[in-house]
Amino acid sequence: ATIVPPPPSMLASHTTALAAFRLVLASGSPRRADIFQEQMGLNVEVRPSRFAEDLDKSAYATPHDYCLATSRGKALEVASRCCGAGEAGGRAQLVVSADTIVSVDGRVLEKPRDEAHAREMISSLSEREHEVITAVTLLLVPRPGEAPSEQRCFAETTRVRFSRITAADVAAYVATGEPMDKAGGYGIQGKGGAFVQSIHGCYYNVVGFPLNRFCREVADLLGLEKAETEAIIWTLEIKSDDSHLGGRGPVGAVTAG
Repeated sequence: ATIVPPPPSMLASHTTALAAFRLVLASGSPRRADIFQEQMGLNVEVRPSRFAEDLDKSAYATPHDYCLATSRGKALEVASRCCGAGEAGGRAQLVVSADTIVSVDGRVLEKPRDEAHAREMISSLSEREHEVITAVTLLLVPRPGEAPSEQRCFAETTRVRFSRITAADVAAYVATGEPMDKAGGYGIQGKGGAFVQSIHGCYYNVVGFPLNRFCREVADLLGLEKAETEAIIWTLEIKSDDSHLGGRGPVGAVTAG
């Protein structure tokens, strides 16, 4: 019989396996921490990265490449500082970092420098589509004090379109203070969501962390889906071997039909 593997698993079904790892979020973003703790229900240690986010954008072919490099730098900095021999009680560690940028016409928009810069950023998005790119890096540290054994980097892109925004709209929004710590100068999950006419792609990616893609990548990295599939195959093989017993398993056991 053909064995059909289960669909890509969400982390809710793997909480026991993940509990064996020390999860480290290399970000000071309260929105990312909420996604881990509230949305996914994971116990995560928040260790903001000290990586100097000052890479030369002109050195990268695309905003996508620049974002990946920044995310990688954040993860490596935290791993070198927070995954030493005295950490995690001997457990394996998974360091997760992320970097979010907005790209319009190939120009990278990060967090605004000041209110004038925020007004300029938001105004440039009026009645236009832009891309929100979030790059994520996963570092698997098998034992405290060791170098990462696995490194995985990926980026998700969501297209966002703003409706027409007046100068008064922009000024009022910037006055709330909300834009100042957000890539592109707006937060879709807050008051800035009123500007959004449509999105194509992952909503959580615009918030700052691609939830669905992360779940799929982690399950693959840690072999969780493979383990689940192998368990199904093993169960079916046991049933096949015991078929001569009329569908009964070992003595005293009942095999589900």
